Amino acid sequence: MNQETFRRIIKQDSGTESTLLVALDVSRELNLPLTTVYLYSRQGVIPSIRIGNKIRFKKSDILKLKSGKK
Repeated sequence: MNQETFRRIIKQDSGTESTLLVALDVSRELNLPLTTVYLYSRQGVIPSIRIGNKIRFKKSDILKLKSGKK
């Protein structure tokens, strides 16, 4: 499975499910260069989750950013 098609469903404390996206998906969704997605993640502009040495993004957070909400 390559990074582009990787999706993972996690259970949150509330019991709801959330889709996690990889940086490439976020880059396409927000129309940003991939390097900018990583930079914004490090700076806290885009909320992210570290799983080992991987960075993942909650789809709900990305959709909020896209719609202009925080």
